[in-house]
Amino acid sequence: MRKVLQYYRLLGIGVLLSVIAIPQVVWVIMTYINLDGYYENTPYVNWPDWSCIIVMVFCFYSFVRQAVVFDSVRREAYLAKNPATLKERAAFLFNDKVFWIRSALFLAVYALLPLDYTFKSLADQAKGHHLLAKAVLLAAFFFLALLAHRSAYRYWYNNPRPEKYDKKQYGTSGCLMWAVYVCGAFFLALVVPYVIILLPLLGEALSAGLLILLVCLFLFPPAFRTVRAFLKRRSLLKRLKAVCAENGVALSRIKAPYLSLFRMNDGENFRISLGGREYSCKLICGIKRRVPIVIRKDGVLSFLHDFRIRGDITFYEWEERYDCNYESDLPKILIVNPTPKKLLTVREPNLVEIDNGFTVGEFKVFAASGFLRAIEMDTLHR
Repeated sequence: MRKVLQYYRLLGIGVLLSVIAIPQVVWVIMTYINLDGYYENTPYVNWPDWSCIIVMVFCFYSFVRQAVVFDSVRREAYLAKNPATLKERAAFLFNDKVFWIRSALFLAVYALLPLDYTFKSLADQAKGHHLLAKAVLLAAFFFLALLAHRSAYRYWYNNPRPEKYDKKQYGTSGCLMWAVYVCGAFFLALVVPYVIILLPLLGEALSAGLLILLVCLFLFPPAFRTVRAFLKRRSLLKRLKAVCAENGVALSRIKAPYLSLFRMNDGENFRISLGGREYSCKLICGIKRRVPIVIRKDGVLSFLHDFRIRGDITFYEWEERYDCNYESDLPKILIVNPTPKKLLTVREPNLVEIDNGFTVGEFKVFAASGFLRAIEMDTLHR
């Protein structure tokens, strides 16, 4: 029995059965309640099938990602190897025999079985072109599998703690995904046509002034964050010049002082000479206070975004990575301004919070106030 379970997990049979069963179950129920007839003689007669096809894309991605995330053997191998670059991560994936075994199994099942047995909604919409539909479907599946593996690798990197991968959580999340995707297909099939019908009426009801107001409300959060970051950066630069002048500290010309508010700039921003010692300083920006920044020993910064539903219930999370390394013979200082609520670094196997003056790799990390205070007290070298 144990060997059967091992092969079951190795081949990804659970994922295969789920991504075949979900659209088939949706098609059976839609056919039973005659949803096609509900839209008969309307432009949306084919919409139930298309809603199932759209949901299938997200369904396949989620189930593949979940299977990879909870694969303890591959996770341990990945963390042990710790591939840093995109090329190294791609090499890890393409040298993975399990990936190719599962890809071959999916190819065999979808290529050999009639499309009516594996994806009835797509078969109904691709009448007379089933071979082309299969080719497009398999190419899309392969691309989605690559994206799912890439996302799983990032998740492993940011969540190395074993308790994140409890087997009960795997089963619970799998059942939840089943419910979400079956209900999601019906939601699209039933609701979206009505929304489309109502859009022209809604457009007539909205005045130009109200549309402008809605656009302004949509743009207000990013505009507010950018203005806030600009003001904080300008305040830092003024205070920096004043503190350096008061304490006899030599300050070089500040290069592109506001560029890091929008993108990661190359090289240092300025140098200071203090107590006979010279330092190379780089400015970075935590424009969103709620987004933690992970500063790694290799100089890579990770911005950890998430979408939460009430408190600690995380619906979705993603990561942005930037390399802030540059060549310099001087001690390097990283100044985070504006500063998010949390600055973190990796201390195996956890992420730990850091404070002013903490050294990570080649960088000593400061918030704006801590950096200015260190200049005044001549403690940058400690």
